[in-house]
Amino acid sequence: MFTGVTVRDDTLSFRAYTTTKGGSTELYDAYSIKKTAVKPNKVENAKATLTADGQVKLTWNAPGTGSAVEGATAFTSRTMQWARTGRPQSVILTERPPTAIP
Repeated sequence: MFTGVTVRDDTLSFRAYTTTKGGSTELYDAYSIKKTAVKPNKVENAKATLTADGQVKLTWNAPGTGSAVEGATAFTSRTMQWARTGRPQSVILTERPPTAIP
């Protein structure tokens, strides 16, 4: 059994296939997930500052209009660590597991 995955616009689709005793491949199952949430406006006044102890603090203001930001994810390329928060205003990235500040 194997699965094919496709991404198109706002839809993520999965198609699972199985191989029959005769050696042919048949579709076993298929389903899709469609994103229906409204895309929020961009955050305002985004800044990255280095703190005295070597951490990077990311701060921003919520968009002035449109849908509210419901969460954010920040990644660092060097350590591949991440911080995820709900309705944030800032995130601190560290070498240790990151801490989110509401």
